[in-house]
Amino acid sequence: MKKIISIALVTSVMVTMSVSALAMGGKKAAPKGRCDMKCFKAADVKMPCKDIKACKKDKIKLDEATLAKIKAANEAFCIEATKIKEKIKALNADLKTAKSAQTVDEAKIKEIKNQLEVAQKELKEKSSALKKTIDRIMLVAKYGEDAVVKLEAAEAAYKADISPLKKSVKALMDEFKSAYKAQPVDKAKIKEINDKIFAANKSIMEKTKAYEATKKNIIDVAIYGAEAVAKMDAAKVAFKAEEKVINEKIQALMKEKKALKETKPVDEAKLKELRKSIMSLQMDLNTKKKALNDTINSIIKSTKTVSKV
Repeated sequence: MKKIISIALVTSVMVTMSVSALAMGGKKAAPKGRCDMKCFKAADVKMPCKDIKACKKDKIKLDEATLAKIKAANEAFCIEATKIKEKIKALNADLKTAKSAQTVDEAKIKEIKNQLEVAQKELKEKSSALKKTIDRIMLVAKYGEDAVVKLEAAEAAYKADISPLKKSVKALMDEFKSAYKAQPVDKAKIKEINDKIFAANKSIMEKTKAYEATKKNIIDVAIYGAEAVAKMDAAKVAFKAEEKVINEKIQALMKEKKALKETKPVDEAKLKELRKSIMSLQMDLNTKKKALNDTINSIIKSTKTVSKV
């Protein structure tokens, strides 16, 4: 996943550079109505992989269909960006003329500046749209359309869940500031507001954790298949149960050890025995952790990936 995002981020940086270049005038663009490689160069927009070979840095192999989609998105952006660039260039010329006029028309200057701001905002929005489009194309290439649709649905549900909570936290923070400034300060009210803020933030963290788990599951299923993921989850659940039992035993022995050290004189033989028992349990836990990792690796190796990569 990180590898995919890294490529999308690189593309985003390149596109962002293109916005600056276009807004400043940039290099000579392609004629109206067409978008050739000169336009790509002027916009600083580059293909993630120019051929079908795996990218050495990110080890991502793109097929012809994926490359065609990326190229089409770049071309569409390039054509639209060139038009906006020409508009910005014309507006800059108008602004220069208006400022150098014998009688400066402040209203006209303000209007031109507003138009420039609108054009630059439009260019930025189109750049952002291109990044999102390429992000999605790359995700589909990595995990498949079905997984991407599920990821998008999970993200939308997550945002819908936490949006009211975030608004609630913001409102509570404003309420807290007002209560803190009030004279005399109502400490009980401040505590009540703090408790509500804490509860809301806790809920946000829980929902975020659940969302991340859902997202990971969708990606794992896309890569390894539902059956393999079910086996890995079962192995993790079994390990967690064993881990809980061992940790409870360790905590009980640690308390016994602490109590023993506070007793005078200290029973060194008993203390040594307790240390040995604690170490034995810790080693047992490490062995079980290794066994879990080995089980997961074995499942992964024996499962034919369903990813397109």
